[in-house]
Amino acid sequence: MCVAVLMLNGGRTGMEHNIQDLIDKYFATKIQNIASSTAINYKGYIYNYILPYFKYKCVEDINVYDIEKFNDWLIKENKSEKTISNIISLLKQIMDMATVDNIIPINPCRYFVRTKRNMIKEKSIISKEDIERMIDYASESLLEGGIGIILGIRLGLRRGEVLALRWQDLILDEKDPNIFVRHSLRRTKSINIEGRKSYYELSNTKTKKSIRKIPLNKDLKDLIIKYKELYIEKCLDIKDNYFIIPSRYDKPSKFMLPSKYDYYFKRLKSKMGLSSEVTLHTLRHTFITEQINKGTPINIVQAIVGHASVATTIDVYTHTSNENIKKYKDNL
Repeated sequence: MCVAVLMLNGGRTGMEHNIQDLIDKYFATKIQNIASSTAINYKGYIYNYILPYFKYKCVEDINVYDIEKFNDWLIKENKSEKTISNIISLLKQIMDMATVDNIIPINPCRYFVRTKRNMIKEKSIISKEDIERMIDYASESLLEGGIGIILGIRLGLRRGEVLALRWQDLILDEKDPNIFVRHSLRRTKSINIEGRKSYYELSNTKTKKSIRKIPLNKDLKDLIIKYKELYIEKCLDIKDNYFIIPSRYDKPSKFMLPSKYDYYFKRLKSKMGLSSEVTLHTLRHTFITEQINKGTPINIVQAIVGHASVATTIDVYTHTSNENIKKYKDNL
């Protein structure tokens, strides 16, 4: 199909490539290096959107205008801003392979700029005052997910990383207290032994860089020790393989489901009067922004939050820091 189109449109000679060629190579070389949950999403983006739209188009003929039309089509399909951004980003990765293989001279996705009406909303952060208020509220409900919320604020942990923590991941000695992030929760879309089509399981972290050791300051260490005492009172016991935030305190070997954790966070937000736009991931964005504003080097922030690249850390910061630009308006 692609060859016929090429012969009608200019009579180019030589081998032509369709998008399926690039997708096959992407699956063969790239997708095994990303988390399985992300891989499932990527396959959905490819087979539901990218391949159906571009399957009759030769890679050599795809231009910026085609990317614009693809973006408009996704909008008409009522896809969310985040989903559209993820799909375009994935297409960009796939088309990059064509430039590396000298199939095309430039990647048209890299010259596509989403218009203001279609751009992703800025990543939200919360104020320093609200950070302190949230810590106060969470400290009053440590046994109801509060300890996890504080870890999200103070260390920038992802929700899945918080819920996957076990006591063996904590070192609380006086000289060198640390927390080890080794696992995360992964949502799996298949039928398990209980017949559920979608369920959570303990998994590896999102990327290899997400496996990390984070030092604890004295205040956070003391708070965790306080929580540990409350935990023992509830569970009557504590073992290395028990989850720090269990499903129930009479079942500490099972992790708390994200839906229950989200409920606790929503209840805390309601008490504080915070916007519904504030999510658990907002705590992570806030941590990154606060650390960079304090002068923590980008590579150190990257290591703490477990980003695969410094570019990701910078992207989060630049999407949350427009207010900082105003501070320097007198220098312009």
